Amino acid sequence: MINEIYPFAYHRYLALPVFAPVIDEFDDWLIKQGYKRYSRIIYINEARRIDAYFNLELNRSSLDEVTLDDFHTCWLFFHSRHIRITRTILNIKMFLQWKEVLPPDPEIIHQFSKYLNPYKDYLIEVRGLTNKTINNHIATVTQFLEHSECGANVQYFENLTASDVEVFVCHAGKKLKRESLQHVIAHLRSFLRYTSHTWGVPYGLDIQIDTPRVYRLEQIPCALSWETVCALLESIDQTTPIGKRDYTIFHLMATYGLRCSDIVALTLDNIHWHRNEISISQRKTGKILLLPLTDAVGSVLQHYLQHGRPDSVYRQLFLRSRAPEGPLHRNAVTRSFHAWVERSKLDIPRHGAHCLRHSYAAHLLHLGNSVKVIGDLLGHQTVESTCVYLRIALEDLREVALSMPQACSEQPAQEVLS
Repeated sequence: MINEIYPFAYHRYLALPVFAPVIDEFDDWLIKQGYKRYSRIIYINEARRIDAYFNLELNRSSLDEVTLDDFHTCWLFFHSRHIRITRTILNIKMFLQWKEVLPPDPEIIHQFSKYLNPYKDYLIEVRGLTNKTINNHIATVTQFLEHSECGANVQYFENLTASDVEVFVCHAGKKLKRESLQHVIAHLRSFLRYTSHTWGVPYGLDIQIDTPRVYRLEQIPCALSWETVCALLESIDQTTPIGKRDYTIFHLMATYGLRCSDIVALTLDNIHWHRNEISISQRKTGKILLLPLTDAVGSVLQHYLQHGRPDSVYRQLFLRSRAPEGPLHRNAVTRSFHAWVERSKLDIPRHGAHCLRHSYAAHLLHLGNSVKVIGDLLGHQTVESTCVYLRIALEDLREVALSMPQACSEQPAQEVLS
């Protein structure tokens, strides 16, 4: 309620010409979204300026007269003058859509929807790809179509040549590494094979595109010493809810070698306290991985749940620290890792949080565990995936090397020749 944050100016907001009927509900909606008192004060105060724009500039005298186009016009007006207010405009629009006062945003019709929509259906129904992989394919194809400026001209595909595709590949290669460019070319080849059956692209054009050379095992995984991992965990400030959350995240990653995608997908239901187990639904493989819930991890989780995790309707274990309330994104894990590395002042190379997984594998190998055991704990499906980590255990590899043979005693040349 607004009278809580504006006890003396409450009547001013009830007299707003446009937002007066819903201004109290808007404040309640902000509370449900997880906004703190200070943020609510800012949003409610800025709502007065937005209300004045609707009333004075757009001649809207009631909420019933406001349209989605009005919000778009208002956003453009404040974006060039007070960009901070644009966030409030979007929040008010989402609130009114939630109340069904405004209709949902119309579906954006892409200029290449004629090509993209059937191809997306093909990737789903025929190839059975995951949503993330499909989005990557569509993004690459969209960039290719925008670069080629084919528009709605179907004849463009009939006259497409390998040189046209190579021009786009060279353009994309200026911004990408060889590994990333290899994925782009794979996406293009898939699209060209599809369009050869649907839009008249010449057959065999997909195999005429050369792909960059990427050699197996050419990249060495980055692993930190176990002492550095422990020092990093100890450097995390656990006096704040964010610190408690991040410490729990990186403690789990260091203890079990979890990926960022697995961490953010963890829910309260994945922790089986009575069985002392944690079930991990691996996003990369789609397999369920059962891991023992150690006493140390159990204590860390218990402390986080009691003192660090806010009460929420979401079942995800790790939540955003800022409003709007919601599950943590995998990119936020990487950003938090970089932030704590910088604060720790430790000599750690610029790598993502995935290096904790590599460090965990190297630590297990150093303790004498077999490759099979390490692979099972990491959730690998093949031994080859685990053998990658053998290359980072340099000290252990030095012990495997055979000793140099002793040099034979030199004999006079005459005796050898005789």
